[in-house]
Amino acid sequence: MLVSLESRAGEHFAKITDTSRAIPLLEQSVAHWQQRRGLDHPRTLKALNLLATAYQEAGRFDEANTLHQQILAERQRRSPNRQETLEARCNLGIAYQKAGRLNEAISLFEQTFHDRERRYGPSWFETLASRRYLAAAYQDAGRSGEAIDLYEQAPAEARRRWTWDSELAAAYQAAGRLSEAIDLYEQALAKAEDTLGSDNFVTGTARRNLAVAYQKAGRLEEAISLLEQVLSARRAVLGSDHPYTLTARADLAAAYQQAGRLDEAISLREQVLADRRRVLGLTTRTP
Repeated sequence: MLVSLESRAGEHFAKITDTSRAIPLLEQSVAHWQQRRGLDHPRTLKALNLLATAYQEAGRFDEANTLHQQILAERQRRSPNRQETLEARCNLGIAYQKAGRLNEAISLFEQTFHDRERRYGPSWFETLASRRYLAAAYQDAGRSGEAIDLYEQAPAEARRRWTWDSELAAAYQAAGRLSEAIDLYEQALAKAEDTLGSDNFVTGTARRNLAVAYQKAGRLEEAISLLEQVLSARRAVLGSDHPYTLTARADLAAAYQQAGRLDEAISLREQVLADRRRVLGLTTRTP
């Protein structure tokens, strides 16, 4: 019973990315299940995966990679063609990508995508997820053309989603196709507003993406209008001191500065700096 409580508490802290509290609890859970049931038991593998993810979020990439490699090896030994093995391979790819090991990540993502597409079809939700992971890794590696091809060749039901528009827009933007990116960001925002509502946090993210694209295109007043909406919504939902609200204020300050509204930019930056010091405990360093 105690181990179950530790495991649940570890999962909770992991979900809210409180890794300092999650990791010790998950380490205890792993040790218990491995001693009691062995490495190949589903409970042990689940605990290992949670611990690997917590290590990853804490920036302990070598430890995360080692655990993901163990999980994949065990899955392949027991059932090389099952969905759990494909998921483990994908998780290792994500860990490699976060650690900057892009070539290895891309190799794993390519294998997983092609296996899922062959076994389950192009429209299965896990196949679509693999397509997105591979496209994002291509983009990180500077292979924007291949990323764009993957997004554009997706099944029609995927392309109807606002998230797909947003991700393809980011690929267009990285490739210097800013006008096409803006068109898609506008579509993504309209779909998000229709689906999730104007005040939803995710809609705010779509609004911010469009604002950043407007900034790059020199459409500063439109960008500022959107960023003011983002800040207002985040302040109302999350409060003035939340890190996402502080980031929204910093975004708006940068847009004011770019537009030559220096007094407003300076005022906002001073507020953000003071609040970050107060909320996050940041201190200035002297030479």
